[in-house]
Amino acid sequence: MPFETREFPELDERYLYQKLEGGPELYLIPKERSQTYVLLQVPFGSLDSTYRIGKRLRRTLPGTAHFLEHKLFANEDGHDSIELLGRLGASGNAYTSTTTTCYLFSCRENLEAALEELFRFVSEPYFTEENIASEKSVIEQEIAMYDDSPSSALYYLAIRAMYERHPIRDKVCGSKSSIAPLDAKRLFEAYRAFYHPSRFRLFISGRFDPKAIEEIASRYASGAPSPLLVRESERVIEDSYPKKQSVLRRMRLHRPLYALGIKYEVSASSPIQRARETIARDLTVSALLGKSGALYGSLYDRGLVNAPSASTVESLPTASYLLIWGESDQPDVVLDEITSALANAVEHGVSKVDFERMRRVAYSDFLASLDSTEELAEGFASSVADGIDLFTYGRLISEIDHRFASELIARDFDPRRIVRAKLLPKK
Repeated sequence: MPFETREFPELDERYLYQKLEGGPELYLIPKERSQTYVLLQVPFGSLDSTYRIGKRLRRTLPGTAHFLEHKLFANEDGHDSIELLGRLGASGNAYTSTTTTCYLFSCRENLEAALEELFRFVSEPYFTEENIASEKSVIEQEIAMYDDSPSSALYYLAIRAMYERHPIRDKVCGSKSSIAPLDAKRLFEAYRAFYHPSRFRLFISGRFDPKAIEEIASRYASGAPSPLLVRESERVIEDSYPKKQSVLRRMRLHRPLYALGIKYEVSASSPIQRARETIARDLTVSALLGKSGALYGSLYDRGLVNAPSASTVESLPTASYLLIWGESDQPDVVLDEITSALANAVEHGVSKVDFERMRRVAYSDFLASLDSTEELAEGFASSVADGIDLFTYGRLISEIDHRFASELIARDFDPRRIVRAKLLPKK
């Protein structure tokens, strides 16, 4: 089957797309750059705590997807595939998120040999009780590092206040107790369920020969049909309101941290609509809390903050929320001010001037990302996982309007949806 060329003339950009029979989807973005960036995405993340194959319900231990990511670099001859990629002049890495696991490398030469190695080690798992035990000690150190991180502690404090049973509560790395029972049998079971080549997505940005890429990917396609997999996380719908509206924790830190979360109501909207809502929410918060806004100036002048609040908007089919966070010696005052600013935006709308300025900044950042092969491939992987491609996402940024954002915040804001989380120094 030939590649389909998808054109975006307003950006002077295009990409090649093909779905291989029994193999991955290919997204190839040509760029005349010295470095080529490759990312192989597997739809298995920390949210996949339960799944069905046929009628049988199966469970994975928290941290399984992340553990698998670590172990797939192991080889029977004792070599690590990161090392093998390095010998080819490729810099390899991997990461796991809530919804996906990604294996990647960048290179200036030997693209095809490095891609062959990438497909090989992802397709040939090698698990032994000995190498699983040694990896547990490595991951336990990683878990301890995150447990000691105030920003990570604050995030999960707020998320677990919002969600009572959704797997978004689980840490991507899992916990020491959740990974302790992992063995070769459990890892193979999860691998066989999620790592069928037909579920993979391959993103390449830079210089490449499309036919050579197709031939390599085709060699790792499977003649066996993929198991009929149902991701149960896609069915978990919680109440629209948080489990708790106020939470507090103490740990070793120099200055109090605060977080304000809004748990959005999940709607059965299309990926395009979810993307529009995410962009509008993100721009609205940036307009309200940004460095040039009145709120930050007021808080800064009174010595309540030294930097603008950070924020993130997450929009999954079954979980959607806004999280705003920062540090202050008077976190309650700052949280009150942010809440008042949101309520005022509902009543009087968001400043159109501030919103347009943030939209132009966001679109400018998007255009700048098109010059980086890494940002292109990573952006494509993120947007495709959400159901659209990166260039369409950029088009939505350019088209989003102030009226839609104002209507959305009026719909979103409800004091009953708000979570206030504080992380205070130990006395």
